[in-house]
Amino acid sequence: MLTRERSASDIALSLAICVGMGPAIALLTYIFYWLSPRKVDHGPNGIVIIKGESILLLPWQAIASYGFVTVEGEGALSLRDHAGVDHRVFLSDRINRTVIERTLREHTGLAPGLPR
Repeated sequence: MLTRERSASDIALSLAICVGMGPAIALLTYIFYWLSPRKVDHGPNGIVIIKGESILLLPWQAIASYGFVTVEGEGALSLRDHAGVDHRVFLSDRINRTVIERTLREHTGLAPGLPR
C-alpha cells in the first residue's frame, strides 16, 4: 500500500475494510475454538488435555484426588490438583469408567473420591 501512489479514498476504504473485518474474523476464530472438541489422552508423565491449540498437561504427581461426577445431567471425570483446582472432563456414555479408574489408580495410587 505504501509503495505506490494511492488516493486518500482508496486508503480510507482499505482501513474501513480492515476495521470492519477484524472483529468478524476474531469472532469467527473464537467460535471455532469454542466448538473444537476436547481431546484427552494419557502418557507416562500425566494426562494431556488438548482443545484447539491449547495443551494442558496434568502430571500424575499433581493429581490430589479424582472422582466421577454428574454436571447438568452429563457424566464427567473431575480431577483435583494439589492447588485445589478442579479439571472436569465430560465423558461419553460409551466410555468404560473402570478402565479410567484402573489407569488413574496405577499412576497415582489413589482411590476415587473427591474431598468435600
